[in-house]
Amino acid sequence: MKSLISSLGLSQGNMAYYASIVRHTSVYKVRRYPHWQGLLYLACYLYFRYRETNDKLVTSFCYLVRKYREASKAHAQQKVGEELEAVREKLKFAGNILHYFVDENVSDNLTFGEVRKQAFSLVSKEELGAISKHLNKSDFDLAGYRWEYIDKQSRKVANTLRKLFIAIDVECDANQVILSEQLEHSRTELAEKRKLTTFNQSFIKKSERPYLVVDGELHAKRFEFYLYYRISKHLDSGKAYITESEKNKRLEDDLIPVRDWKNNKESIIAKTGLHRLLTPVTQTLDELEGLLNERMTQVGETIANDTNDFVKLQPRSNQLAWTLANRRWRDDIDNPIYSQIKHMGIIEIMNYVNRKTGFLDAFEGISTRKRNTKAEEDDLIACIFGNGTNYGLHRIAAISDRSVGVLRGVNDAFVRPETISAANDLISNGIASLPVFKHYTINESAPFGSIDGQKYACRINTFKARYSAKYFRKGKGVSAMTLVSNHVPINTAVISPNEYEGHFAFDLLYNNSSDIQPKSLATDTHGINNVNFAILDMFGYQFSPRYARFKRAFNDQFEVVGGKGDLEIRLKKPINRRLIEQEWDQIQHIVCSLSRKATQQSTVIRKLSNNKRNSRTLSALHEYDRLIKCLYLLDYVDNKTLRQFVQQALNRGEAYHQLRKAIASVNGNLFRGGNDYQIDQWNDCARLIANSIIYYNSALLSALIEKFQKNGNQRVVDMIASFSPVAWTHIQLAGNYVFGNRDGLLNLYSMLESVDPLANYVSEDQDIAA
Repeated sequence: MKSLISSLGLSQGNMAYYASIVRHTSVYKVRRYPHWQGLLYLACYLYFRYRETNDKLVTSFCYLVRKYREASKAHAQQKVGEELEAVREKLKFAGNILHYFVDENVSDNLTFGEVRKQAFSLVSKEELGAISKHLNKSDFDLAGYRWEYIDKQSRKVANTLRKLFIAIDVECDANQVILSEQLEHSRTELAEKRKLTTFNQSFIKKSERPYLVVDGELHAKRFEFYLYYRISKHLDSGKAYITESEKNKRLEDDLIPVRDWKNNKESIIAKTGLHRLLTPVTQTLDELEGLLNERMTQVGETIANDTNDFVKLQPRSNQLAWTLANRRWRDDIDNPIYSQIKHMGIIEIMNYVNRKTGFLDAFEGISTRKRNTKAEEDDLIACIFGNGTNYGLHRIAAISDRSVGVLRGVNDAFVRPETISAANDLISNGIASLPVFKHYTINESAPFGSIDGQKYACRINTFKARYSAKYFRKGKGVSAMTLVSNHVPINTAVISPNEYEGHFAFDLLYNNSSDIQPKSLATDTHGINNVNFAILDMFGYQFSPRYARFKRAFNDQFEVVGGKGDLEIRLKKPINRRLIEQEWDQIQHIVCSLSRKATQQSTVIRKLSNNKRNSRTLSALHEYDRLIKCLYLLDYVDNKTLRQFVQQALNRGEAYHQLRKAIASVNGNLFRGGNDYQIDQWNDCARLIANSIIYYNSALLSALIEKFQKNGNQRVVDMIASFSPVAWTHIQLAGNYVFGNRDGLLNLYSMLESVDPLANYVSEDQDIAA
């Protein structure tokens, strides 16, 4: 399969399109294609399907190994607890045993064996041994208890981990000779003989050897589980990998081929247009280090002069006292002005937004010929609304004037993640063209966006769904990551709740294809990892996280020396400039590979951020990340406006989450998709509904601004410009739906004739008089 695909010379984009044809076409239609054409589509589909399946098998393998380890630790702790309880219970008999040595009634001619019998009549031999260990302060054998648990679970291990191990083609680095040989022998023996016969004891760590080699013989079942455990650890650290995989292949396979990089380095860097890569590294580091020293001096002076309202120097202890960076405030989501506007149905609003932006034109059908068909607009809107509100096609057909058969055909042929994303971009671009949009911008020199995740439970357990008692109680769910800029959700992705949000920040930001392009990215603490500062800086973005524990983050990087008269801020650990300069070529290689979008950026970011991967290049990248991070921390301390911008951007993300939850709650707030692909599809449909509502509200506010600008009332214009377009109380989301009705199309100006923005406004003078 791999040789066939490589001989065809198809691009990743073409292969993905051909694979999508099989995904969205019935088997009957695939068979009707010419033989060569059907084989081409199937080959492309199987290529991606095989790699996706490998990733799922690896995830399952590592998950089960971790669960067995956690269960064995819990078992060991329980055993230790039981022994301690027995020791406490029998310790009272120790006094009786010791009394035998001072009892005058006990004859000196009595043999020690008879004394032991009397002692064992009070406390059993095993319990007396445990008491002896406890009094001698000997530790309980936790590792031994863990392996006892593994022995009891050996049959389960054979039925689960063994089958996964045989199915996965694990490979190792060239320097892992012992592991590579053991893997080859073990896979063959387990597949043919269903047991291990070849053991390389040099593979066993010294600390584990006493438990795997018992009485001079190696314990086969324990060695098998130990092999699986070491493989999972090597997969995590990058020493083992799966070539035919997306998430678990080598980092080198995600990058531009070394030969192409060496031969065309200058042209590749020039095509990126990235200032950091085009500028000599010595010049870049000189500028950044000079700026860092200047900022440390400046922040030290503001703290010493007591002009910084974020941090104060305590006079007696010369310690820094931190205050809240910014009080949390919420934008007025449902401003009273919306209550004056006539309530409209969501279907009418989506039709209005389509007339203004033409977003339904983005839904192109899967076509293998030049002739392409178009779906009815009402059917498309019904599919989008049914998916986005978690109704599903059957339910939305039952409560509307649509046919479920027609909706199913339209959904399969037209509603795909790529078409929904293109439709969302058209609406986002339409919002950006409205007069009110310029008033939404936070920091015009570097507009802000924010990324945060929102948890949703799933009715059907998909592969990405995970347990989380905090969010889903006893059920499973997923996390929907959304990039919001100027109130507009411009990109989204669905991830597992156990995946780290910070690895997806750059992916969402860089793959945003709308006209709204934020240059500063705000996140909470979950958005921070070891490389985001560095990667976003190299691509011309500013990473602006809000630390939950800013004091700890600051103290990890800086130390404060002196008192009020001579206060000085210094780095705790100098930046390793030499390492960055030596590895700059490899860093450029990584950044240029990310810019090509040949693979998922989140996968590469996860590997780059992994501390378990020992590499000089990654260490150099982490050092550069620390340099940019230190500059940001100092800016955050000294710049109140920056702190307010970060908080405001995050507040807008939270406001969108409330709107998104209201849309999902129309039918239970649970994803009903049968697989991860459908959940991605439904999540993007919900974003399209939210974008339609935001466009409609923005159009209302724009019309009001134009009206009062003509009257020359700038005070009201400024007030309207501060209103949030994230509002839905004046919109009917639930009910029975009619999609074919075109009567009474929206006219914003007639709707706003009686709207008075000052009706609910109380001036400062009135407040004082009251």
